[in-house]
Amino acid sequence: MSKGTSASIESYGTLVSREPSVSMPPSPTEGDENSEGSNSFRVGVIIHRASAGFAIRVNTIPNFLEINRRFLSQASYTLPTEPKDRSLIDQKAQISTDTIIGGSTQVSERTTIKKSIIGRHCVIGKMTKIVGCVLLDHCVIEDGAKLDGCILGKNTKVGAKAELSRCVTQGGYEVAAGETVKGEKLDVSDWTAAVDEEEDEEEEEEEEEEEKNRKKKERKGGADNEDESEETSDA
Repeated sequence: MSKGTSASIESYGTLVSREPSVSMPPSPTEGDENSEGSNSFRVGVIIHRASAGFAIRVNTIPNFLEINRRFLSQASYTLPTEPKDRSLIDQKAQISTDTIIGGSTQVSERTTIKKSIIGRHCVIGKMTKIVGCVLLDHCVIEDGAKLDGCILGKNTKVGAKAELSRCVTQGGYEVAAGETVKGEKLDVSDWTAAVDEEEDEEEEEEEEEEEKNRKKKERKGGADNEDESEETSDA
């Protein structure tokens, strides 16, 4: 790299070029692979021009939360203009300007939402409190629940008066009413799936056993009929 070229490595592994004359290197071709002196080890570099705007690599949950918070710093929430979406937001709900709420999401009365991103088609119950959270689509937060610094996967359900702090939920997870959880990753349990698999296997074995018994009876019945026919012919 020449002295006239200035480049800096930004956080999360993004290389930002600040000189317009710097061009993106071509991708390796088949000819390069067969060229003399080439080896199997390669290093890939992604170059993003600073003039093209902000860029960040989102490959971890903390990075995901950080990029959402960056967007919130530039957000300016206002009530929906469409009558259908406007009717879903209760007048007594308190929503800070640094919040984003997706379309067709219902927010009930006396609910407080601050510095959060709420997905589409969510249902937020009465007297809930949501601070610094990211909720994906179709989440249901029942009355009196409290969320602080959480990321909720799609279709997550939080029961009434439950409290979650710095938690991450897998899509479809259900938090029981009144439950309190702090700093945990909540996954859908696999034991239920295992039980279902065992039950399916048992049912298959029973069906196979019944089929075997049925075939045995058919074979036995056929043999008995042959014996009877032989006895009749002898008579």
